[in-house]
Amino acid sequence: MTTNQKMIAIQAPEYVSMKGLSGFIEADLEAALTKNIELLGLGLLDVKNVQHTQSSGGRLDLLLSDPNTDTRYEVELQLGSLDESHIIRAIEYWDIERQRYPHYEHVAVVVAEDVTSRFHNVIQLIGKGIPLIAIELRMVKHDGAHFLVATQVVKLQERGTEEEEEGDVANRDYWIEKGTAQTVGLMDATIALINQVVPEQSVPFGPKFNQEYVGLTQTGSPVNFAAFRPKKKFLHSSFKIPHDQTLTERLEESGIDLMAYEVNYRNYRVRLYPDDIQKFNDEIRELIQRAYESYFGTQGAGTSTQ
Repeated sequence: MTTNQKMIAIQAPEYVSMKGLSGFIEADLEAALTKNIELLGLGLLDVKNVQHTQSSGGRLDLLLSDPNTDTRYEVELQLGSLDESHIIRAIEYWDIERQRYPHYEHVAVVVAEDVTSRFHNVIQLIGKGIPLIAIELRMVKHDGAHFLVATQVVKLQERGTEEEEEGDVANRDYWIEKGTAQTVGLMDATIALINQVVPEQSVPFGPKFNQEYVGLTQTGSPVNFAAFRPKKKFLHSSFKIPHDQTLTERLEESGIDLMAYEVNYRNYRVRLYPDDIQKFNDEIRELIQRAYESYFGTQGAGTSTQ
């Protein structure tokens, strides 16, 4: 340090209890967040509703949505320390909303001034089965002004990989009965296209039949950068790709039957119909290529020919 440089004065923040702040109520916090939802630390979301009426008779504090991923956030606010009732209420409202609007992804969010370590563990356990975020939102006072500082103390847990969730083994006949011979054949054609698109493999990818979905296998090991569920009228197809707004817009413009992005598994999902491999060949190839590269890395992996 030269003699002309000055030390930067670093001070500890002065935290103010919102619950103990005279005249400040939960509705004031709700109003502040509604005006600037970025203060919550979840990004630039749309405020769909405030005090959103539930079929159970309760009211959800904030209903937020991410227009880029078709994800809705059911947010419960609390001044002071988080308690059990708010966690239960957030999960209850999340469940009501996901049943009411199943075509969206839904995430429960609890917000409080203090989330104790006891609740960290509880929320992390719940988060293994339910998409749940805990945010500690504190007020800081400086030079006469008040600021909100948000910290995600329990982040959204990415669902376990589908390799970890294979469940009971099934076979081709099981899926023909669950779907049809035509949609299973469409799956075969899509897997054949996968083997055309990805770098040449000494052992091609094939179907791995499970009761919940059909994944991909190579030399007996699951490699699920794509997964399928043959239905009666279409093939539900998932491609493991990080969300990309440009890709989303391109797929939407193409006319392919694009479903809501699956945030927890990081999947692009499309419904494929009998003529779609020809009709949307470029789009399906791009999904395959990007899923493969995302799964293995841009250099590729798998059992490639050397």
